[in-house]
Amino acid sequence: TLEFCPAKPVLASAGTDGRILLWDIRSGQRADDFTSPAGPITRIAWSHDGVLLAVAGFSDRLRIYDPFERSLVRELACPGEDMRSVDFSPDDQHLAAGGRDGIVRVWTTADGQVLRDYNPHQRRIRGLAFSHENAHLVTSGEDRRIHVHSMLPGGEAMKTVSGSSNSSR
Repeated sequence: TLEFCPAKPVLASAGTDGRILLWDIRSGQRADDFTSPAGPITRIAWSHDGVLLAVAGFSDRLRIYDPFERSLVRELACPGEDMRSVDFSPDDQHLAAGGRDGIVRVWTTADGQVLRDYNPHQRRIRGLAFSHENAHLVTSGEDRRIHVHSMLPGGEAMKTVSGSSNSSR
């Protein structure tokens, strides 16, 4: 998995060996690397301010790092193992992750508190993304459905689209 840092000329890469590599995209050289105890890594996501890197994988924990300090900032309990999707909200206030069990969990980034769980899919979550105004969370799954969830207080699934493609984010 690959993700460009939104604030610095850095590319993060990670994979099944559990290593997270930071690349200086101007020089093409590896700038740093460290290993996550998460085991195989399936997805990484930068916060929009480029300070935090969320790491998901074959684990029941989502790990948030300050990759430039090589430090673990927070470890969050996931609703299941084999997390395949992770994303920060555009304002970096929330973090969402989903995986094999079809459940999506949303946390507040500042303190790691669970905001809500959604159970939108009958099978594995393949992708998720926040809308640019932070009002919606969209999920896609192996059940070939896309669900649009309200992030507003008390919000539930607003719309379901069947027969979608399963592109990941």
